[in-house]
Amino acid sequence: MLPGMSPVSHGLLSWLVGETLDIGRRGRIAVTTAGLAPDLDGLGAPVEMLSDGALPWFTAYHHAVLHNGLAGVVVSAIAWAWCRDWRVGLLAIAAFHLHLVCDIVGSRGPDGHDWPIPYLLPFHPWEWRWDGQWRLDSWQNLLVTGLALVAITVLAVRRGRSPVELLSPRWDQRVVETLRQRLGRSAGPGR
Repeated sequence: MLPGMSPVSHGLLSWLVGETLDIGRRGRIAVTTAGLAPDLDGLGAPVEMLSDGALPWFTAYHHAVLHNGLAGVVVSAIAWAWCRDWRVGLLAIAAFHLHLVCDIVGSRGPDGHDWPIPYLLPFHPWEWRWDGQWRLDSWQNLLVTGLALVAITVLAVRRGRSPVELLSPRWDQRVVETLRQRLGRSAGPGR
């Protein structure tokens, strides 16, 4: 199992951050992407596994390249530039930092290794860590994901959209219609 809170959980929480203000679908895509961006430095995992450790790209770079404050500024600037909306930039940096906080709180590996965040890289080697870090497979992480799903369901029924909109507005409409039918609410505001 890879260390860090599940990317699915990070994505759900980041979408919820983007849902706090009326920034449109494009804005929510930018904010959700910003919240997932720190884990791009984990894409070395397959390379490391396929090379039997000869290319330690995951071990060397995950939680090093994109899990820091400078990366947060760059990612939020890209989100702002893509949408030209300062609210998107602010929500993007919030989602990015929520990712880091979630990793600090809930990314202890099954071997007991904690995953600190080198927040001040490349300027200083200080690492942000917490001794009480939950294991990745902890009930606490499952609870956070479950609560995010409940919030998303409530918002889907009330506002008429869910994180499925990131993939396809048409699919999202079907998901929302299904949720409304099953939860007893026919129509409402949305989109």
